[in-house]
Amino acid sequence: MGNQKSTPRNHNNESQDESDSEDEDVKVILEIEERADSDNAESLTKDCETCRDMYGSKMVDVRNFSLSCLPEALRKQQVLDYILIQEKIAVKIQVRKCGAMAGRLFEASGWACVSEDLVTEYASCPLQNCPGNGGDSHKAYGGITVYTNEHVISEKEEGVNCKIIFFYDRDGAECKENFHLKEDPSGRTMDGTNSSLFSLSGECILAWGMCVKQVRENKDLVALETIFHDSRLFNIIQTSFTQLQSAWVKMPKELKKELMEHVIVISHPHGRPKVVSVDKLICLEEATEGEKATRETRYSAATCKGSSGAPVVSGHYPYRPFTHSSKKEFKDRIENYSLSY
Repeated sequence: MGNQKSTPRNHNNESQDESDSEDEDVKVILEIEERADSDNAESLTKDCETCRDMYGSKMVDVRNFSLSCLPEALRKQQVLDYILIQEKIAVKIQVRKCGAMAGRLFEASGWACVSEDLVTEYASCPLQNCPGNGGDSHKAYGGITVYTNEHVISEKEEGVNCKIIFFYDRDGAECKENFHLKEDPSGRTMDGTNSSLFSLSGECILAWGMCVKQVRENKDLVALETIFHDSRLFNIIQTSFTQLQSAWVKMPKELKKELMEHVIVISHPHGRPKVVSVDKLICLEEATEGEKATRETRYSAATCKGSSGAPVVSGHYPYRPFTHSSKKEFKDRIENYSLSY
């Protein structure tokens, strides 16, 4: 990667090179991982490096992600800070399938954002038979939307009570409904505001799907309304987006330009703890199928099964990630792609 430049293509279907066109029988490999029920952490963390569905060359555990993991053109502290803010919104999703695959547990990725200015408080948890509290009456909170693929949650029933796991960064981490937050010694966030909510104490936090609020099949995109039991989760996600905006505004122009030529994928392949992969953006492209126009973002950053729904960070849309769909076989190559930009 180094200092070599390659400008990503951005064109419509009329100027599309013949080598970019798809075969009529193009094969789409869906990156959703089926799981047997098991509490054994080892069974949930298959080694991506030996998986035949691995695409790309390198993934790095988020806890080990550092400047040395970035290509030379991006190897600056501002870029690393920007990525480590983005990783906090990436989530792991576990969904119990319906229909022909009824009862099977699948794992994938997703990303979260706040959908309200203030956290929503429910005096009584609206989830039927809430898994978080044994069915007893208790408070719950909302206001966070989670995005993933339509092929991950293809039925509205699958969105109800699906499990959403925040901050799953280390193998065997205990998932809790409530969590303890370490106070930042500086007492300040990147944008200069006071905060004691940003330094996490290492555990992962559970939220639950309440309903599917949006489905865009042509973008392979689903939005889930969520329920959670610790209101501070809302504050963390909201703070992350505030910090993200501040980090981008302060980013030097030359780094912004480089980020427009790269993508960063943050995912949970094979249900494993969160990983980061960085590589080239290939193109932003509009294609037409009959009367329906679709857009694709293609890139070469590494993914594997379970990466479906992951946030894809690009300088073209610095405040909101794309949603990774899968990898696709073209006539002469395989590329990762997103439909939602």
